[in-house]
Amino acid sequence: FTGDQIREIAHAIKHHCSNRGGDGKLLDILRDADMIESFGATGIMRCLDFKAPIPLYDPENVKGETWGMKAVDFNKRIDSGIGVGEFIVDQLNFQISWYDNLATETARRFVKPLVQFLKDYILQLEKENDQWRFIE
Repeated sequence: FTGDQIREIAHAIKHHCSNRGGDGKLLDILRDADMIESFGATGIMRCLDFKAPIPLYDPENVKGETWGMKAVDFNKRIDSGIGVGEFIVDQLNFQISWYDNLATETARRFVKPLVQFLKDYILQLEKENDQWRFIE
């Protein structure tokens, strides 16, 4: 590798875990690749594994207070110390918002149906919760 290539690789590695800071095509590709496994069924399993100790959702608000939030809204929550949210569904909503941070068209095309899967999953969860909630 040339010196410039080594600097570009080091830069991408340094900044890939955050959607803030850094630039460059290699960084865009690395960030997108890192985020892809957070969508779809794999994303649900990773979320459950990562956030297992916290409650799944609020039965009174299954979609969560973070439903529909954009990545920029989550950044504000995190910066202010509020965090992602107190339920696993908030983490799923956070992961859905990562779509906003995808930099490459290839990643966006690949991930779009996986984002829809996550949204549909949460909506189905809400539907089932509401159905069973009123049966006594």
